[in-house]
Amino acid sequence: MSNMYKLTDPFLIFASKTDGHSLKQLYTKCQDLSDYPVLLVMQTNQNIIFGAFCDKMLAVKNKYVGTGETFLFTLSPEERKYNPTSGNKDFMMCAPDYLAFGSGKNGPAFQIDSELNRGFTYQSDTFDNPLFTDQKTQNRFKLLIFLLQLFSLSLSEVVVTPKIECRASECEGDNFCFQGYCTSCEITRAQWNQGKPQWGTKVGQAIKVPAYSNFGDPNVLDTKKDEFLEDSKTIFGEEVYVGQKYQCVQFARRFWIVHYNSTFGSVNYAEQIFHLQQAYNFNTKQTLQLRKFQNGGIHPPEYGDLLIWKKDEEKFPHGHVAVVISVEMDSSYPHVMIAEQNYDQSWDTRSFSRALKLIKGENNEIIISNNRQIFPTKEDLKCRDNQFTSQGVILGWVRLNIQ
Repeated sequence: MSNMYKLTDPFLIFASKTDGHSLKQLYTKCQDLSDYPVLLVMQTNQNIIFGAFCDKMLAVKNKYVGTGETFLFTLSPEERKYNPTSGNKDFMMCAPDYLAFGSGKNGPAFQIDSELNRGFTYQSDTFDNPLFTDQKTQNRFKLLIFLLQLFSLSLSEVVVTPKIECRASECEGDNFCFQGYCTSCEITRAQWNQGKPQWGTKVGQAIKVPAYSNFGDPNVLDTKKDEFLEDSKTIFGEEVYVGQKYQCVQFARRFWIVHYNSTFGSVNYAEQIFHLQQAYNFNTKQTLQLRKFQNGGIHPPEYGDLLIWKKDEEKFPHGHVAVVISVEMDSSYPHVMIAEQNYDQSWDTRSFSRALKLIKGENNEIIISNNRQIFPTKEDLKCRDNQFTSQGVILGWVRLNIQ
């Protein structure tokens, strides 16, 4: 180990026996620490003890970090050190759902899963290491013990950022209450984003109307994704355009068609819905008036209303639309449950996409925020709010005027 690191005052950050087999918990324990060098030590079910030294603290980056000071080692069945080669500089990868060291044409020197329970190993180009197994089980192993130690660089002791105790909804900024302490959303958000379903995957169903992911839309200009109603339902003899799969406007139209047998007029983007005057009912062959309510007025939204987001070139270049599923104004946590497509690409539950904060002002004005309401035991949902798009402005809501 380089002389620049003074291996005094070792500080045990994490032990799987006491902290649990959880990569998320490991990252959480590391996030309040400065960028000190760390030492990983692991024991497998084959009684092989191996590990790694890296001059960078563990933190989710989704890219390789570290320097030429990084190395791997074995303690049992033999003591040996594996320094970096000139093969590549892929030293350490801290991904949301795995931890890996090294890389090569076959794979990493070793990679550990999100439960710090299982892993696999290859001969890497980074360290030219052997397999960290007994060879009888090929390249797979099961972890019994996982330890992480931190060494002070030039300090006599490790300084840990004081943790802030909390209760639900008390953490400011990009933090949430986790196990009694305010914790950064970075890891939780990264893990959630990585699990987003691909285009066309069903993500939920609101009152008999399914919603699908638009993540990884193969071609926004592909007319084959355009959806029309069956020939029996027309407007003045012309087929009815529902929308392009799986945009937000398409879901809003389908909801009104299923529940009200009605649709609204053609729009180029979602914000324009707020400026429409009429809708059309297929049963009565009549036009229906649309009522509009400004966000910040005294009239709360109702079931079936369409929430409309303001068009913004940076946050919402086309605006956005969602359907109101329920409204809870007298709850301890006032909120509006909505259903939508093409926002997060994943729903918080199978029956609604998000529960937005509802604020009732001193003069009975109703304000709906584009941020989730935080409920007890569900504090981590705060981390699903994108810090950029959550600043989007809701113009108001549109209601079908049904007599």
